[in-house]
Amino acid sequence: MHTSGSIDPHLQSVVEAAESDERLQRIVVVCGFTVYVGIPVSTRKFLFQTRDAFAEEVKKEMAPTWKTSRQEKDRLAPRKG
Repeated sequence: MHTSGSIDPHLQSVVEAAESDERLQRIVVVCGFTVYVGIPVSTRKFLFQTRDAFAEEVKKEMAPTWKTSRQEKDRLAPRKG
């Protein structure tokens, strides 16, 4: 984990707990005029869930129009012999 500058020790302990895959409660963090609300998770879990959600959205949007012509299939298929 990389952070720039100093970080509040209480927030640092929440980050460390999340990165250790501990189950955490919902938190509210106020940073300037921005309010962040959510349940902290590890970077790994966040990336997997984000990737999976993105893939599902792409699939929903593209599936109705995602058609491959016979010529394209022949071009993409590995040739044997």
